[in-house]
Amino acid sequence: MKPRPPALYRLSRLFRILSVVALLLIIVALGVVVYSAVQFRPNDVSTPSVTGVTYATQVANLFGAVNFTNPGYVDVNSLHLNGSVYNSNNSWLGSGVSNPGTLRAGSTTPLSFTLKAPISAILPAATLLTQDQTLRIALNASVTYAVVFTLGLHVNFNVHWGAPFSNLMIKVTNVTTSPTGTANVTIQVTFANHSPSSLDGGLNLGMENGAGVVCATGMFGLSVPPGGAYNNSVTISAGAGCGGHGQYVDATLSTPQGSAVTFLREKLP
Repeated sequence: MKPRPPALYRLSRLFRILSVVALLLIIVALGVVVYSAVQFRPNDVSTPSVTGVTYATQVANLFGAVNFTNPGYVDVNSLHLNGSVYNSNNSWLGSGVSNPGTLRAGSTTPLSFTLKAPISAILPAATLLTQDQTLRIALNASVTYAVVFTLGLHVNFNVHWGAPFSNLMIKVTNVTTSPTGTANVTIQVTFANHSPSSLDGGLNLGMENGAGVVCATGMFGLSVPPGGAYNNSVTISAGAGCGGHGQYVDATLSTPQGSAVTFLREKLP
């Protein structure tokens, strides 16, 4: 009868077998992770939607969401998203990031993002307030699988943007001058709110004199729902040589929260 191997030998052999099994399991697990990672492609990212807009001081915040589909067998532990928005001339308008998200295997998950666009009367992003246009949103996604592999993904989408002051028209409809030289200037403002959010607060107009100094102001109250139209007139008392046809006017949106966004300077017709 063949003698039984020593206990140490048997233990060593069992350890080798378990090591091989563990190695095979690790290889299989890594293979599943790699397979899941290579299945994540640009067509697994839906076209983003811009669902709302708010305003801070000289900033427009565009809120949106995009759906990510994880077609693999492994959860995405961390999804980081940053993006930028450009107009049709490829001019940069703003950028932003999202909070980290998790994608379950075989599921579709929406991820919210915010794009911050700095606004002034001379920056390209000012057209976000006055012009309906096609925007290009460039998204950069960083996804981590099983805390092992990190994959970067870059996608571009064209989305329609509706402006809150679409087709804005500011014009002088009447000027009456007193013997002392002061004038009452009636200004009409018309536009349509094509943005996804209600437009509330006020539209402040500053009329300039020939030296480019604001010499009179007027305010239009705003409460315009998405898709709503606006048509209103205000009479402003101005000093001699202030306001009127051919002079410049500044337009500033004031929000109910106290923020101000100056977005336009144009000559009155």
